[in-house]
Amino acid sequence: MKVSKNHDRRLILLIIVILPFAFSLPSMAAPLVQVGLSTTEPTLQLAGQCSVFDSAGHIIAENDAGIQLEAVDGQVWLNGTSHVVLRAVPTGLDSAACIEVNGRPYRGDIIISAVGNKVKVVNELDVEEYLLGVLPLEMPPAWPLEALKAQAVAARTFALKNINLHRNEGFGLCDSSHCQVYGGARVECASSSMAVKETAGMVIKYRGDLIEAYYHASSGGKTETSGAVWGSDRPYLAVVTDEADLLSPYASWQACFSPEQVGQKLASHGYSIGAIQDLEIISRTSSGRADFVEIKGLEGKATIAAATLRHVLGLNSTMFDIIMDKERSGVRTVSVLVLDNTSSFVTTVAAGTSVVTAQGTETLYSVGTDTSRGRQGGSNIVFRGSGYGHGVGLSQWGAKALAEKGMPGNNNVFLEILTHYYRGVTIEPY
Repeated sequence: MKVSKNHDRRLILLIIVILPFAFSLPSMAAPLVQVGLSTTEPTLQLAGQCSVFDSAGHIIAENDAGIQLEAVDGQVWLNGTSHVVLRAVPTGLDSAACIEVNGRPYRGDIIISAVGNKVKVVNELDVEEYLLGVLPLEMPPAWPLEALKAQAVAARTFALKNINLHRNEGFGLCDSSHCQVYGGARVECASSSMAVKETAGMVIKYRGDLIEAYYHASSGGKTETSGAVWGSDRPYLAVVTDEADLLSPYASWQACFSPEQVGQKLASHGYSIGAIQDLEIISRTSSGRADFVEIKGLEGKATIAAATLRHVLGLNSTMFDIIMDKERSGVRTVSVLVLDNTSSFVTTVAAGTSVVTAQGTETLYSVGTDTSRGRQGGSNIVFRGSGYGHGVGLSQWGAKALAEKGMPGNNNVFLEILTHYYRGVTIEPY
């Protein structure tokens, strides 16, 4: 067919006009994440409208009632046949169609394999659907929408930055607090889902790269550097004065222990120094948190990281002071009957002392020792502190307070929250 030169020019002009727009359009496909689900059962029950494929892509089962799978010696058995890996794909016409895994609904695909005699389950879905099952568990859905939006952007950034964190285990992210708590479709909530949808695709970047979007419950008035917690500083994770957080229920807390109780807890973590005589904070981080603590006991002394002590004693944070109650500072004693082949006598030893008995080595405690954390009766070691969590990045209680202070109708408060906690960053589409 003959085409006029004028028509040729129009085609060329049309291509020139259209192509720049075509190449500038970003891909709207959300990245896929693979979440390892916590399960230790030898069997798995699938329900809901789905098709099950083998590794060659053949449909081997279709279901809307129930499919039973079993793990045996590293193989998944279905209908008398073993498989290395299976994939269940939802077939429901509804965009929110889910597959139930042992009674719990999940969006996206379910990948099933076996580790020994235990089923291994991985939920593969796009990151936006994943966040619907994360946000309600990481921040209360009743909190202000702008705080939820800030949390959604932080959680999305964290997921994409750490998308292969567990690759050696055969998935990307776990469903616990080690990554982000994920509960699938059963935990979804309208307000949390709205926050995810209103921030769809938005992430936090520093100089063009995704940041480590750490967050915690309460800063106690100042956030912490990542270097102080994990040994590697990030310029966007600096110490930030956080007055809004002082409205949180963790703005002030106290925990009390007896000397014997602290000694026992330390011993269970490898620090066998007996009942505690003295504790002293010997260094602090730039945010004012305890860094290292020197501990003296009846049987030795140790210098340990405050983060370790926090873990051992179950403290809310490392932003604490230590008060030794002088009125109760005397260490309790225990009466001991000592027997040998020819005689016997009674003596006293300090509570918390380890002795050798006929039954083996035992640690002696007085009958009156208070072994319940938080009770003041009989305690003389007091930790007074503020904040909850590691203190790095976004404070959730601080975000709530900032959202409540924001002007009504201002839909960009979440951006102000994010740039308050993460310094020098940009919020942009992934």
